[in-house]
This record gives sequence, C-alpha cells and structure tokens, in this order.
Amino acid sequence: MKTRLILCACLAGMVFLGACSKSSNNPDNPIGDSTTTATRLAAWGNSFSQFSLEYDGTNRISRVNYKIGNAPQQVLYNITYSFNQILLAAPPINDASIALSDSIFIGIDASNRIANTARRYFKNAKAETYPQRTYQNEIVKYEYDGTGLLIKQIRNLEDSTITNFGYLEIRITRTTDTVIRAHSAGNLSTVTDNRTVTSIVRTPTNETLQVSRAEFTNTLSYDRAYPNKADFSNQSVLSKLINLSPFQFDNKYLLLPNKVSTHTVEKDGSGQVIGTSDQVENYDYTYGKNGLVYSKLNQNSTEGKVFYSYK
Repeated sequence: MKTRLILCACLAGMVFLGACSKSSNNPDNPIGDSTTTATRLAAWGNSFSQFSLEYDGTNRISRVNYKIGNAPQQVLYNITYSFNQILLAAPPINDASIALSDSIFIGIDASNRIANTARRYFKNAKAETYPQRTYQNEIVKYEYDGTGLLIKQIRNLEDSTITNFGYLEIRITRTTDTVIRAHSAGNLSTVTDNRTVTSIVRTPTNETLQVSRAEFTNTLSYDRAYPNKADFSNQSVLSKLINLSPFQFDNKYLLLPNKVSTHTVEKDGSGQVIGTSDQVENYDYTYGKNGLVYSKLNQNSTEGKVFYSYK
C-alpha cells in the first residue's frame, strides 16, 4: 500500500520513472545488461524503484508493473485501447484506511499523435488523524506544426484537498501552463513555459485567494551529440511514463540534450517581478549493443542513474 502511494504521488508531480533482476555484468544495474540486440523496451529503473512492461499479442503495452525497494511487485497501470483513445488505469484501492483511484486518458489524432491527455486522481486518507480527501484533474492539449513537431502544450491542473480538522478546510490550487517549443537543425532548442497559479483556502469563517505567475525559459544544448535512440514503438504510452530528457521527445529529433539551462522569472498577481533564478542540469547517456539508450544520469539530481533493458 505504502509503495503504491509513493508512486502515485511521484506521477502527480511529473515524475521520473525508472524494473527487475540483478545484472551479472554490471552490479550497479538492477535490471539487465548492455549486450542485448533486442529493441523493445522491457524495463527501466534504479537501485530503489524498478518498473517493467507487459505486451499484448500486437506488441502494444498492456500493463506497467512497479517495485519499490524490497516490496513485492505490483501493478501500476493496466492499459486498454479503443479506436482513438488509450486508457491507463491503476487497480483501485478501497479499504478501511484509504481509497485510491488513478487513470490517464490519451486521445490520439488522425496522424497517430497525442492530441490531448486527461488524468484523474483521487485519494481518501480515512485513517489519518485529520482525514483528508485529495482530487486532481489535469488536462493537456497538444499542437503540432506542418512537419509533425510538437510546438505547443496547454496544461490545466486543479488540485483540491478537503481536510477535516473538526471543521472542513478546503484548499484549491489551479495551475495553467502554456508551453511553447522551438526547434533548430532537427533538435528541440528552447522550451518556454508561462505559468499562472491560483490558490484558494476556504474555512467556515474565512476565504483567501492568491495569484502568482512564473516564466521558465529552458535552453537545450547538444555539444556532446548523444543520439536520440530509444524504443519509440509505443511512444504515446511511454511519453506518460518515461522522460529520457526533461521534455517530451519522439523519434523526430536527432539528438538528446546533455545540458538544460533554465532561467526563471517569478511574478506576483499583478505581474510585477519579485525574483529571478538560474539553474543548469547536465545529462549523461550510455548506449547498449542494440544502439539504444542503456543508461541516463542527471548529474544535478538525487534520482541516481536510471537503466533501461530491452527484449
């Protein structure tokens, strides 16, 4: 139960995901080795979290499993397909202490690209000192240019909690992101994100509202020329599970970035600048015998090295 909650909380925050059996040729790799020539993704993970995939008879992903530490493997999502929609649904939980549900809908356009996604998440922590219900609803719309490159995403997220302190406190956070992606020489060059966050707190005797804004300008560098080589055969599903780079990538890009520089401008509700900051993340990749990504390391993150195995 506890491991399931850790995974759902991570996914709610646009997580890294990172599946099982110790490698004999690399003791640091928990999921396999780099000598295979297979090209279908089977698993990925680090020393703490491991994830694995199951496929149906048409080589579509039908299930995502996960394992945290020494806990038993569990199902994260069962996946079903209809004409133009994919559904990732977590096995629901409802017992004396907690109720939990989580689902992701992926809408597919006529060119077999993601047109929109919707995620619905619910948790009822019944047995806490102060029982709390959490509701999250996220909708993302995607726009492409004439060559099929993703150029714009509009994301709306509403995150609500209702906590019983003997009285009900309601906290609502509404986040809107408009993400613009620019390209150069076959690669993603910049990603700008304009974000507005509206926070509301309600009690029986009071209500407060606060608005904040932020602008994120991300510049990607490719001077180490890492090839963008991965399993893209189930890209619509994998894009919701794995991030080889900080931003969504598909097989239209030539390279993976080795550095992402982020400039952040924070603003108050009236649009006045209240602060700026800069951050740099550096990435290292290695490749297996099949030519596909074998490991990823974000040098500026605590997640550690993430390995990928194929079958």
